[in-house]
Amino acid sequence: MSGHEKDAGHAAPKGGGLLSKLVPALIVIAVVSGEGVAAFMLMPSVEENAKAAQEALAAKPPEPHHSEHEVELEEVDLEEYKITSFQPASSITLRIEFHLFGMVPHDKAEGFKLAYESKKNRVRDNVMAIIRSAEMNDLTDPGLGLIKRKILETTNKALGKPMLEGVMFAEFTFLEQ
Repeated sequence: MSGHEKDAGHAAPKGGGLLSKLVPALIVIAVVSGEGVAAFMLMPSVEENAKAAQEALAAKPPEPHHSEHEVELEEVDLEEYKITSFQPASSITLRIEFHLFGMVPHDKAEGFKLAYESKKNRVRDNVMAIIRSAEMNDLTDPGLGLIKRKILETTNKALGKPMLEGVMFAEFTFLEQ
């Protein structure tokens, strides 16, 4: 017997049979089908969904909860601003205009107004510096979140104690020139 004949007699078939190729696919199909049947069995019926929707519509909305510690805030005018800012990265000059308001607890409003009058120029300078140093992303943010936080922090620092609870912009616009 030659070497080729010995190898030919003992060689195992390569690739396997059709059944060995179908078994993994059948297992996947069985698992997915089982999950589908389980999901169908657990889903509420159309009648149950309609009943739940009717109950939700009939239920009264919860009454807003006002705690004793909730403080009524008063809006105080922190003046109008018209600022020109050069953006060196894009060689664009921006014209930014807005009206700034602060939110102060009602019981601290008079004290805030006195403190603000004595430090008004310092507050204005801080606000203008924040706006001029703001990136375009900060200026286009719909809520102006980062700018508001910076103004709140620097204003409270300038006043010497945290009197402002928040700031708001009215009529905020900026134009490229």
